Amino acid sequence: MGNFLEYIYVCGSEYSVAVGVKAAWNVVWTQSSLVAGCRPIESLSFKFHEVRVHPDSQIGALPLTYLYLFRSSNTNSTDYQLQNTQDQVNEVVGIMRSNMEKVLERDAKLTDLEDRTEDLRDGAMRFQTSSRKLKRKMCWQNARRLLSVAARASSTSEAQVSRLPNGITVVTQEPEASVTALGVAVGAGTQNESSHSSGVTHYLRNIAFQSTASRTALRITREAESHGSRYSTESGRDFLLYNAHTLPNSAEHAADVLTEVVGSPNIFDWEVPKQNSRVQRDLAVASETQELLLLDDAHRVAFRNSPLGRPVGRVTAGDLHTFREQYFSADNIVVAGVGINHETLVSAAERNLGAMSPINVSLPQSQYFGGESVTSVDLPVAHILFGFRGAPVKSENHVALLVVRNLLGSDGSSIKWSTDASASSLGAAVGSAVSGPFKVSGFSASYANDGLVGVHLALANDDVYKGVTTAASAIKKVLAGDISDTDLVRAKAQTRRQLIPETHSDITRTLCTQYLYNSTSTAQDLAQLDSLTLSDVKRTAQQVGSSRPFLAARGPLDDLPYLETLGF
Repeated sequence: MGNFLEYIYVCGSEYSVAVGVKAAWNVVWTQSSLVAGCRPIESLSFKFHEVRVHPDSQIGALPLTYLYLFRSSNTNSTDYQLQNTQDQVNEVVGIMRSNMEKVLERDAKLTDLEDRTEDLRDGAMRFQTSSRKLKRKMCWQNARRLLSVAARASSTSEAQVSRLPNGITVVTQEPEASVTALGVAVGAGTQNESSHSSGVTHYLRNIAFQSTASRTALRITREAESHGSRYSTESGRDFLLYNAHTLPNSAEHAADVLTEVVGSPNIFDWEVPKQNSRVQRDLAVASETQELLLLDDAHRVAFRNSPLGRPVGRVTAGDLHTFREQYFSADNIVVAGVGINHETLVSAAERNLGAMSPINVSLPQSQYFGGESVTSVDLPVAHILFGFRGAPVKSENHVALLVVRNLLGSDGSSIKWSTDASASSLGAAVGSAVSGPFKVSGFSASYANDGLVGVHLALANDDVYKGVTTAASAIKKVLAGDISDTDLVRAKAQTRRQLIPETHSDITRTLCTQYLYNSTSTAQDLAQLDSLTLSDVKRTAQQVGSSRPFLAARGPLDDLPYLETLGF
């Protein structure tokens, strides 16, 4: 055997088993004394990846070894030899069987893992679908909340107001609130864009919180996570709103970050093109929500090519810098907060916004036209916006206009799964005329210098003609002053609920609106609501009806009547 025999396993008095490894391999342990008196009788042709050895040998498992059988020189029993050989064969078979069982068990585990993976994939797809639906729903709710000025600051405590030397307004309310909500509002939006820079506010919204003069995007994110803060940005046709939500003990840090993001953001040339995909994704999400598309259609047809009707395009970093230089005016910025000490917020504003200069910003004028926009789309239901010219944010009759909006449908039914027929007389009229499911709700959008008011209808294909003609007749009655005392009481109660903000974020947003446009406070609005008479509401309704109507529709519209046939 020479150096080829390195390890020996004694299997009894009849046979010995030698496990050999090539001389080139490292020798762990050798006991050559057992080789004496043995001679090889057979070399097995198969190889083992695992070999069982005597416990005292301290060898363990050896890779790819060779197994040899040796006959002891003092053995004469053939039967014993056969029995010993059979035992060894059985042991080998047992090892092979054990290995096969392990392979089968492993296969079973892999199969189970594959099944679980499929379940996770299915769950992920269901979650993605439900998330997309929820996102579309929240986008629509958010749009309606932003378009409406019904939510105004709470009157539970007096607001503290300071004006910095450069003209920036700082206002706080409820400093002892359990959460902190901050907002920095800039009175510039899509209506301030030119045809060349269309989409600037959308890009500014998306690029916010990327980095500032003293903070990287990573630092902003890490600090937000460690402080339990959340930052966001909203944009509209006449505003940009930077938001922060945090805990009271992190209010000072959040105020510093928020004001710095507005006052000294880094806008690099190479970062703006990266936002193209995000903007396109935002537009793709919006395109899945017919109500949002319908609002855009309504503004385009109502204001045509004027600022309030412009779509979103692609812009450059230079466009963003130019827009900021033109419209981020100190006297056109409001810093508002709830759940923060007033002096703390003033200090943050002075530190990060105090160097901004006031600019004589001219408010762009949009001209109202009215008209029709009809887009046939293969949808389960038809969506129709039918409305008229409204009023600016600081109009003296904006509260009466909100009452008219609620007379036209309010927010629809007040109880989930119930019909909109109970929400307004217009809803009751449409409900009696159609056979399928329907939706009737009022809407209003007020801006710095103009606004819209009307009703949103959602109707089945077979009910489009009857639903629209019936709704038009009911609208004409309301705008002509055919309003009962019961309808007025209901509409005023709905308006009161809408005027009182529900969350701290609503209070902050409303404070921004109030001081940005110099409009009235909640207390003043509620007092005006209480003093409204039926004659006041009728007069406002008739003023609304005197403007040329607009109609925007999407869906299966083969039976949609033309606007000129509806008698307006």
